Amino acid sequence: MDSMKTLTTSHAKARLGALCDAVLRTGKPVHFQRKGRVLEIREKPMIEPIDFAPVGDLPVTSRELALQKRNVFEVGPEDAKP
Repeated sequence: MDSMKTLTTSHAKARLGALCDAVLRTGKPVHFQRKGRVLEIREKPMIEPIDFAPVGDLPVTSRELALQKRNVFEVGPEDAKP
């Protein structure tokens, strides 16, 4: 297992650009310490967006097309007023 190199915040501030370059070059995160806690700089993985059809952009059946042409809309039980 790789050993973790820990830096103080003041050292990390002075070396932040180089630390970021090292993370990008090696792919390994860098850890540093602040107020007794350990923090980490790592490259954020970029997730490819998934293309979804816009709402309402679903295939229309021939029956629905015929009803739209006649300007008729179906009403279901959920549309009934109480």
